[in-house]
Amino acid sequence: MSRNPMAFPLSPQEVGALKARLSADPHDEAARRELVDRYRRTGDNDQAGRYAIAIDGLATIVELRAYKAMLTGLGVGADDRQLARLSRLPAGHEAIARARRLLDAAAEPPSETLSVKIASVAWWTFGGAVAITLIWTYFSTLSGDPAAQSTARILGGLSLCVLAVAGASSCLAYLSRRERLRAVPDGLLSVVAAVLAALQLTR
Repeated sequence: MSRNPMAFPLSPQEVGALKARLSADPHDEAARRELVDRYRRTGDNDQAGRYAIAIDGLATIVELRAYKAMLTGLGVGADDRQLARLSRLPAGHEAIARARRLLDAAAEPPSETLSVKIASVAWWTFGGAVAITLIWTYFSTLSGDPAAQSTARILGGLSLCVLAVAGASSCLAYLSRRERLRAVPDGLLSVVAAVLAALQLTR
């Protein structure tokens, strides 16, 4: 897998030391997270998924799919002992069963959740609301309607409300797929839009 040339290169000694720590203690979460972070910075999704799979919510769908493809390529398949060895999982059936569930779920295309459907409708509604607001404001201003400014403010506030719903729905959709970094901008957008809508409608 290609590496990002701009990222700080992995030190074989450091990686070896971290892997040795995990071999000695698979519960060493600090070492595991550092390995995942380093592989993410170099774009090695399969390796990031390999070690992130042992911590709930840490591995992304992309990383899990890359790791599953790696396992298939290695011919590991349903060999639980090899999976536990490669990922340096804690001893016991529970850790392996959880890893298998994550890999199986990642192999399936994500279903369209309710939040995704709401987000889709909300974004289309927001676009329509903005278009209506602009068109109405333009023609009402040309006609000299004295209520143009107050009505435009109300329409703008309602558009911001729809934007807040769209942002929140997109944020929830990303979170349901464990894409936390992509969820943050939409979450912030939702909060800002809600605050602006409140200011717009109450002044």
